[in-house]
Amino acid sequence: SAVPFRDADFHFHFAPWMREAMGQTNYRAYIRYRGRRAVWFFGTTLTGMWRWVPRHLWRLPWHHATMGFDTAWEGGHCEWYRMVARSEWGPAALELRGLDEPMGRVDGFADAEETLVVLTHPLTGYYYRRDQTVGSYGVWHDQLRPWRMEVQLARFEVFERLGLIEPEQPPHSAVALPATQFVIHLPPARLLEHPSADAEVSARQRLLQRVR
Repeated sequence: SAVPFRDADFHFHFAPWMREAMGQTNYRAYIRYRGRRAVWFFGTTLTGMWRWVPRHLWRLPWHHATMGFDTAWEGGHCEWYRMVARSEWGPAALELRGLDEPMGRVDGFADAEETLVVLTHPLTGYYYRRDQTVGSYGVWHDQLRPWRMEVQLARFEVFERLGLIEPEQPPHSAVALPATQFVIHLPPARLLEHPSADAEVSARQRLLQRVR
């Protein structure tokens, strides 16, 4: 999944007075590790200056981008959502139209509750650090209430480069929500062993592989 959003109040706990608004897109896959749902992060693009701290201090796979958003909301429901990201690592473009209905059940899931738990509830993430060791961090957010969206354009070159999708391939689904509080638990952990995951992508070989 690709998860673009605009950070309205990004800051670190140790410096709450230094706040920044910036764009961000997380590129990830849904996995299981030791029986628990989690996500595998391929990488993240950000627009703000704060990206340099996690990138260099903790070796997070965060990359520079410039992003533009054009959205319209009415009563908590999204009428349209447009995003363009220019980045050497992860250029992207997205155009969505609101359907004025809650996410509900998405194809491939038993019901609305399972859809919500699988797509929005994983609170632990794993990733390759920039030194190719495995890192992990946890996140927290309240229960989300996304709205279903119709995709008019979706182009994420990260997934194309990894061989996961073809150019112009329509996505499985799209949802949007107006706002939520999102907390990242830092500093991240550095794992001594690699997590065994359902799916992970090797950028070098462009093949789906098991995380070892």
